Amino acid sequence: MYQDAVTDFTVKQMLKSPRHRKGYTPRAGASKQETKSESRHEEEKNPTRASTSKQEANSGKTSTSSNPKPSPQKEEPVYEEKLERPEIPKWLLNKFVPKFRFAREGGDSKVDSNKFVMNILDFGGQPIYHVIQRIFMVSYAVVCVVFNLNEGLNAPAKVRDPTTGKVYEHRMTNLDFILFWIRSVFVNVRKGKNNKIMLIGTHYESLGKTEQERQQKVKEIENILWKALEGKQFEDMVYQEELFTIENSVSFEKSGASKIILKIQKLVQMMILTFPIKWLQVMQEIQQLRKDKLYLPTSEVRNIFLFLSA
Repeated sequence: MYQDAVTDFTVKQMLKSPRHRKGYTPRAGASKQETKSESRHEEEKNPTRASTSKQEANSGKTSTSSNPKPSPQKEEPVYEEKLERPEIPKWLLNKFVPKFRFAREGGDSKVDSNKFVMNILDFGGQPIYHVIQRIFMVSYAVVCVVFNLNEGLNAPAKVRDPTTGKVYEHRMTNLDFILFWIRSVFVNVRKGKNNKIMLIGTHYESLGKTEQERQQKVKEIENILWKALEGKQFEDMVYQEELFTIENSVSFEKSGASKIILKIQKLVQMMILTFPIKWLQVMQEIQQLRKDKLYLPTSEVRNIFLFLSA
């Protein structure tokens, strides 16, 4: 991430200069080197003319020197301390050259400081997975709690035994399980206010024969859910503007999945987590040290922080 950020910044700065833009043409007039080569070529073609021009130049110098003017006093040269330029890392050259060349030719360089990375994790709802799922609970995340719309919220939840494969009724209801997952997110993340929980109901087409009937049942389920959340500490974490529905037995366009994806993207963009440049530098140093060391003492990691913060 650090290397990509440095590369993107370097490409942006280089593209700001007119010299490095596509279609740049230098200012009128030949360079000194081109002028010298042209005059030398002219001497070879016409040596007499060349000698005459030299004589004219010498006579011009004589006439100028015949009326001397007082030359200004020469100032002593000021010697500045020569600063050592840091060597450009090889990784920067390897990343910069193709990206800059592609961007200069008008291609999509994908240089965007606002880009973000989103990971998608699919959890199993079986009780056997409940213990380990809190490991994956993070502060900046959109959590989707998925349930079957055809199973009554107040009915006992049907759970499959992982060893025998048999389905049995759990002591908790479907509504209890939904609240359980919401509470789990609230308890296990450090900053619950940054998270948003979306409730998604499946098997939408099975709710009724007509669209009006299905919408009516969804509205009833919404009322039960929102009422169950009232007064709870985690109430604000749940996105309550809409209960999302999906149907997997139809095409993607009709399933309702695109609407869910767009909403997830909007919620994720509202909670973009930026990394300080010093933190990325520390991570880069640790990545370099892992080549020679299997572990790092806390004191050595602390020294890295102090050195980069100085």
